[in-house]
Amino acid sequence: MNLQAGANPFIEPGQPHAAQSDNARSPSPEETPDITPLCKLTAEEAEHDYQKQLTLLAEQTAHHDARKASEPSLDEPTQQIRLLESQVERQREVLGDSDPETLEAYHELSLEYQFNGQLEKAEELQRRIIDTRSRHLGESHPDTLRSLLYLTPILYAKGEEEAADQLQLYVLATRERVLGQSHADTIESVEQLAVTYENEKQWDEALPLYTRVQEANSITYGPDHCSTLEASCAVARMHRFRGHVQEAWQLQDAAYQRSMRNHGPEHDCTQVCVAELVQIVNAQGNKEKARKLQQGVVNYYVAKLGRDHPWTMEAFEDMEKLKSS
Repeated sequence: MNLQAGANPFIEPGQPHAAQSDNARSPSPEETPDITPLCKLTAEEAEHDYQKQLTLLAEQTAHHDARKASEPSLDEPTQQIRLLESQVERQREVLGDSDPETLEAYHELSLEYQFNGQLEKAEELQRRIIDTRSRHLGESHPDTLRSLLYLTPILYAKGEEEAADQLQLYVLATRERVLGQSHADTIESVEQLAVTYENEKQWDEALPLYTRVQEANSITYGPDHCSTLEASCAVARMHRFRGHVQEAWQLQDAAYQRSMRNHGPEHDCTQVCVAELVQIVNAQGNKEKARKLQQGVVNYYVAKLGRDHPWTMEAFEDMEKLKSS
């Protein structure tokens, strides 16, 4: 699997950072040693000396505050990044570059870089995690493979879709070989690849993957579990996208009925089922019924999550699309 032409998905091992020890450190110049005065002070002299120290401290504090006020203020994202960078550096110095806690800190910082559009920094840091785990745990270790998956959204954001697709295929194949076809990590990879194909409008490729997820979840959690029913919704959605509306209706109605029996109407799982029913009914040409069903979805999310929640806003957007169609 190549991320770039002729490149291995794993970074060439670099020189590892050695962990630094605190066991034998020099005393800090800021630490206060035990001081034995050369001569005893009278009460008046001691009070005078104490007041001098208070005055000096006040002057230093005022100088620090004035310098801080003159510095340009940082926006909140920049402050968060700098805070995480400081935390990462402290953990690296104390625990070492390959400690699991350090690697988790690297990952949090990589996510913050990614969230703020600093994709090059995010990729560099994520590749460092991959390289470290590959050297210490092996290329097929579950933690290494998960770190590889964390690289895929960065590649997608950079427009490197083919490299990201190949990376997902590599992780899936390795998990199947190492962990087995039905392992939870393997099914996770199957679902992620299905989502990728759906986003790329490759319905024929996504359908068997979603079907596999639905079957695996049914065995693992039971046919009435929300994860199984939501996978069934995805299967029905792929049939709808492929133009097989009647088949999509049969599958989706069965999922809806199961959710109603086991979870009731006031449940997220049932509302997910209703939302897909809306799209199928609309595809069948029954616009009025679709709008009525979608209004129920909107009302549910407004009452439970509020008008500004992303799911509520998505429900409103779907309603507007129905009204304009």
